[in-house]
Amino acid sequence: MKKWVFFLSVMALLVGAGILLSAYCVSLPADSPAPDFYILNTNTMVFHLPSCPSTEKMKDSNKRSSTQPREELIADGYSPCGNCSP
Repeated sequence: MKKWVFFLSVMALLVGAGILLSAYCVSLPADSPAPDFYILNTNTMVFHLPSCPSTEKMKDSNKRSSTQPREELIADGYSPCGNCSP
């Protein structure tokens, strides 16, 4: 879903009694929904989006998936990946 922001500007014309009304509509990207799960690197304590290329470089022994919300992972000591910015 996109968010819409409307800008409204009103200018009085000096000539005559007319009023110029201008409206601008700008589409902003919607907040991306939280993923269903994150990929954790239990060695580096970094969490990633499932689509992050960095997850392909992880050893399988360090890789784990988690459905915990982002805030809980951070509270548990994990840091968000600098590449995918989950």
